[in-house]
Amino acid sequence: MLTVVSHEYDESTGIDRYVFDPGAMKAQVKVMVEDEGDPQVLLGVEGMAVQQSVTEPTWTVCRNKEIVEIALADYQARQ
Repeated sequence: MLTVVSHEYDESTGIDRYVFDPGAMKAQVKVMVEDEGDPQVLLGVEGMAVQQSVTEPTWTVCRNKEIVEIALADYQARQ
């Protein structure tokens, strides 16, 4: 079970930054809603070290159910 150690929300980008225990795992998460559909949780993956000019993470669908539940709860609380 994941525990949120810290959480920051950047309103200008819509990105949530989490640190979870165990393992001090860091995650960047963005919740997207398209065409009045269900919210989808995306996980941001940083570019490789050779891609130093990349400033925006690559977004992929988050498959970790615990992170999805936590992110959606925070998203709903902001609505």
